[in-house]
Amino acid sequence: ILHEILSFLSTPDLLHSVTLVSRGWEESARKHLVSRKLVHLTPTNILAYLEVTNIRFTHYKRVQLSVFNLENPSLEVSTFFENFILNATAPITELHLDYFPPDGNQFIHSHVLAVLKNCPSLRFLRFCPTRMGDSMSELGTVVTFPKPGNFPKIMKLGIDMSSEHLNEQNVVRSSTIKLETIISIVELFPTLKKIQCVSLPVNLVEYFLSRNSTTSIIHSITLRLRTWESYPRTILSLANPSNCLTRIEFLIEIGNRSLNYDIILATFAAKLENLKVSGIDLTWPRFREFNPPKDITFPEVLPKLRCLEFGISKYFFGCEEEAPKFPTFELKFSGGNLIYSRQFPALEKLVVSKFPELESYYSSSENISEREWFKICVEFLNKYFLLVGDECPTVREVRVPLPQGKMVGFIIFTEFPDKNYDNVGISEYCMVDCSKFFSRLLTTFPNLNPRWAMFEKVDPHDVMEWVRVGKEMDG
Repeated sequence: ILHEILSFLSTPDLLHSVTLVSRGWEESARKHLVSRKLVHLTPTNILAYLEVTNIRFTHYKRVQLSVFNLENPSLEVSTFFENFILNATAPITELHLDYFPPDGNQFIHSHVLAVLKNCPSLRFLRFCPTRMGDSMSELGTVVTFPKPGNFPKIMKLGIDMSSEHLNEQNVVRSSTIKLETIISIVELFPTLKKIQCVSLPVNLVEYFLSRNSTTSIIHSITLRLRTWESYPRTILSLANPSNCLTRIEFLIEIGNRSLNYDIILATFAAKLENLKVSGIDLTWPRFREFNPPKDITFPEVLPKLRCLEFGISKYFFGCEEEAPKFPTFELKFSGGNLIYSRQFPALEKLVVSKFPELESYYSSSENISEREWFKICVEFLNKYFLLVGDECPTVREVRVPLPQGKMVGFIIFTEFPDKNYDNVGISEYCMVDCSKFFSRLLTTFPNLNPRWAMFEKVDPHDVMEWVRVGKEMDG
């Protein structure tokens, strides 16, 4: 019974709260935590994985299959793969495949089809190939695509053609994917609700954003637009936008100068209920001098927007530790500053959180401390959303990082520093009392939920102690 109950809780709740209740709760929670970790399986470790799962009955729900030569597998690899299909696929709810169907024909590899057919619990399928499929004449065993609607339980589909996966030759090949191939894939999953499009050609992005028979029920989309299609800037054409799309997430990439983020926002402004901007990297002044931050301009009004989220990275690229760090994009509001009643009349939730990067992709980057990340997030909120003289009575929930331990004050840069940041003038930054920040937060959002009510009842000098206690209570 406890195992079933805990299956509904989020991973942070399991990790920071449930494991502290008792030994029994901890044991049950850790079984869920282990199963939710994404495990990467390759020809070199799949045998060990099968042995461990058979002995301990520890089956992972999130699996990535990488570097399998499906076109011409060795006998040993084929045997491992068949054992995996027979013995380890039943619990899988999320599957990442280093594979993409050959373009231009209605074919899919028999091994891939066998995996999909033997994953009865699968809800999320993601194609993230390191190479594009070869032509039909070079392939081994292939079968035709199953009939449309063969996998009704898959609710989320991801297609990732980003340059960190593909080499230069395959990047070029990925830009010529035929729309017919994408349609054939989408038709396999009649109950799709969510799509992840990472670095797809513009014509395919247009397809997912438009009103089509095969995408008519998709209500949520995640987009990272191609950097190499930003020069020259390729503009989206959305003559027939989807009626169902209400949730959009942008994955921001360094160096992307595309104007299409603004076009997408303007197109779906009247329908959009949830907006998330993720993958926001941190740079330093010298880097921004050569790569100016991308501007994202909000429409004049987002009448139905209820949730606005920002996912900021905790990694930085090539910065000295003491250098000031800034997000790689700027927010712009119609008419200058944000006016909540005009621009976000229905906003209920505002979130600034960590963006979960892939460790392998950021292996050459540095991870900033919790305290510095808190300062960066506070500066971000203070700059764009805590404006003097304006308040937003509709917001009931604000999620922001809290500092580690007791913290009296922090530095906020009021102006962008010179490229010679060692000589930043005293007028360009100021020391801010933590209590003033939280007071501004409560003034801007007077109807926050009871979690923030404590800040109105204590002396400002004790605010950070309440934060520490509240954080422990919240887990």
